[in-house]
Amino acid sequence: MKKFVWVVLINVFLFPVFLSAQSQHVTSGTAWLGRTYTEQTYGVNNHLFVRQADMKLRQFDFEGAFFALENAVAQNPNSAEVLMRRAMFRQTFGMSREAAQDIRLVNRLNPYLADLYGYNGSQALLNLIDDEPKSLIQSFSPERRMDYYYNMLDKQLSEGELEELELDVLEEVITEIENYRFDEALDMIAGLLNISPNSAFAYDLRGVIYTRQQRYKEALESFARAVIIAPDFAIAWYNYARVEQLRGNTETAKAYYDRAIELQADLTKAYFDRALLMKTKGAYTAALTDYDRIIDLKGETYMETFLNRGITKRMLGDFGGALVYFNSAVEAYPDNAELYKNRANLNLVFGFYHHAVQDYTRAIQLQDDFAAAYYNRGLAHLLIQDPVSACYDLSKSVDLGFEEGKEKYRYFCQE
Repeated sequence: MKKFVWVVLINVFLFPVFLSAQSQHVTSGTAWLGRTYTEQTYGVNNHLFVRQADMKLRQFDFEGAFFALENAVAQNPNSAEVLMRRAMFRQTFGMSREAAQDIRLVNRLNPYLADLYGYNGSQALLNLIDDEPKSLIQSFSPERRMDYYYNMLDKQLSEGELEELELDVLEEVITEIENYRFDEALDMIAGLLNISPNSAFAYDLRGVIYTRQQRYKEALESFARAVIIAPDFAIAWYNYARVEQLRGNTETAKAYYDRAIELQADLTKAYFDRALLMKTKGAYTAALTDYDRIIDLKGETYMETFLNRGITKRMLGDFGGALVYFNSAVEAYPDNAELYKNRANLNLVFGFYHHAVQDYTRAIQLQDDFAAAYYNRGLAHLLIQDPVSACYDLSKSVDLGFEEGKEKYRYFCQE
């Protein structure tokens, strides 16, 4: 008997359906405060016996909670929400067969409710909300990629590997590329190759232009020529790898990224793009290793690294680790609505429902037609027992064209 009591005491703290909504403090910035829309009666909510069960649970009066839920079901036998509450109670207190009976009824009345309340696990909740972390994956901008060339040119000039004339032309070529004047840059490169036919830099930059123009076959020929002339030219190997990756040749791309890093251990953009490649192959741990290396080399210089590392942690199921990096990314990109939505999704999984609502609200403030954020916030409001806000948000998401919201509105708001 003592063992059973301890199991009960432990499990009750894992019973978020009854406790989390009451234990969290409502803060400013949520849709609870300053509503600008008319309250309506949505579904069946705030049943007397359900509220009584919640109160009994907080008092550790499990027998009282049991009878309150029995009365709630007797009063509302066709309420999916009430049956869901009783199913969670029964499951928590070891009445698995009875809980399964309730869930069968719940699923007939509302096939989404068990997923929303986490009965089928956190992954089921993620499948219910709009959640696509891969949409946030960021690569370096073309401008960021070109920054490396200036440092490399200065280094080669100081080491006597470049003539002043060649340096001047190459710097002009880089400027033309940065200004998207590709034809002018190609003409300059052609002139330079007439004077210096073995300029690996000229072939490499020509390949960069062809890559921007999606002339991948010609780009590959240029990069191949560059690495033949200068086999230890790390940037050319890196660019070579990028084109192979764009063409779908991932194994060759991986080999060329490896070669670039072998030649230049601090070539952070090679680590970055190799990590992106690893993620497309599902090798998330390998991607994390590359992001760690970038952070070791550059610290917080590239916030894209923190953002992508958070996404990778999320894909690995490490929600806690992901949240840490998403927090850093939000600080760096405070006007990115998609970021707030994805961080809100993580908070939702952890049961931090009010934090989730705040992030969804911020996403909507930044992008007032963000239908998916309205939809997700509606589900979060359901979990904090605010059906008025929930159904407003679900309705708003439908108005904005979010098709998935239609059926959820019907099941959650028209009971």
